[in-house]
Amino acid sequence: MRASLIAVVFPLAISLACCTPSRNDTDSSSSHTPSAPLRQLNPAPKQGYRIRLTIHDAPGALALTDATAQYDVVNEVQCGKQRSTGGLYRMASNEVLPLRKVDDVTYEGVVYLDQILDGNYYGYAVCKWELSEVRAGLSATGSKGETRFAPFFSSKAVQSIDSETRYFWKARYPRSDVNDFTSFGETDKTRIKSELQNQLFTMTWSATRMEVLP
Repeated sequence: MRASLIAVVFPLAISLACCTPSRNDTDSSSSHTPSAPLRQLNPAPKQGYRIRLTIHDAPGALALTDATAQYDVVNEVQCGKQRSTGGLYRMASNEVLPLRKVDDVTYEGVVYLDQILDGNYYGYAVCKWELSEVRAGLSATGSKGETRFAPFFSSKAVQSIDSETRYFWKARYPRSDVNDFTSFGETDKTRIKSELQNQLFTMTWSATRMEVLP
């Protein structure tokens, strides 16, 4: 999976009309801020996974600026609202994901598969929400203009109790040639130029399943 040309700094939730960032390039420097879709949060989610983000060999301190869990409606064709210009509104939501700082290089939190309740929003069919991915944003101090390092972790990897390491170029820290540059990193180290191999640092996501709550 590769990263998008669209770097997104998400609020609590994402617009019905917003598209999920595609993962076609490693880095990005633009952003947009959509509005909220119809969705109802689960007051007592039970399907939890403890996730951990570990930073290794970074060129300096990295401060967490944001973390989100993205959820998508997987049957919007059956349950969604049609645009007047044709096609369906995209139903996706990015919920704030609390991550606790364990130490200078480790963050932990819990993501729930059932964070959003399924519901019939338009009178056609019940919209089914599923976790798509987890994302985090980190920068040197959180100041404007700094590079935002943004590792993401797929729902499939979370549910497989898997781990994933992303490689980032140290020269992007603390700023790139472009202000507010976002780097999504690269999971395949062989795709990075050989002359840069000794100029990388990593961020690794890992997950463990929590006990099912009664």
